[in-house]
Amino acid sequence: MLIDLLSGLFDLSQLLIGAVFTLTYMPAASMYPLMTMKYFQGTVSQAGLIEAIYSTGMLIGGTIIGLFGKWQDRMKPVIIAFFLVGIPTGISGILPGNQTGFLWFAALNIIEGIATPFFTTLLMAMIQQSYPAEELGRILGVLNSFLNLAGPIGLIFAGPLADVIGIERLFVIAGIGAAICGVVAVLMPITRQYDIRLHQKLAKLTERPDK
Repeated sequence: MLIDLLSGLFDLSQLLIGAVFTLTYMPAASMYPLMTMKYFQGTVSQAGLIEAIYSTGMLIGGTIIGLFGKWQDRMKPVIIAFFLVGIPTGISGILPGNQTGFLWFAALNIIEGIATPFFTTLLMAMIQQSYPAEELGRILGVLNSFLNLAGPIGLIFAGPLADVIGIERLFVIAGIGAAICGVVAVLMPITRQYDIRLHQKLAKLTERPDK
């Protein structure tokens, strides 16, 4: 059933990259309040400030997509977003554990927030264009189930791992994992050229009724 549903243009490679990204990044994402209060020795208010900064970044990213989102190759900004999330996350783990480090942490969260909507928005748009409407519900159900499964698996190990190696090192691992996902996407033509092939497919479907 899974292979049948994923036999369209949206390849298993994209699904696996997304699952690995979720698996590596979600544990760190759940630790943001602890990172602020325990590692940077911040307050509850500062933890809330980080969440607000991240949300503001997401709003800016969504606005950018809304205004300038008619890219011919949407995989390029998606791949760039892997690095714009991964690199700041990794850098966050090597910042000094004081208020100066916290200020840099806040600035890096703006970048991460701006990059985040490029995954959810652009990938969802490409998935919706890849399948007939009658199959889309089942496709999204399988994809969401697969990706949502990766998150809890990562969270199971997040707490014990943070206790052993430290929260800051968990951020370094998450950042490296996200950046590796970007590198893999660049090196795999089937993933890198996904949107190009999608546009070619849609163009053929548009031309067919005229012939």
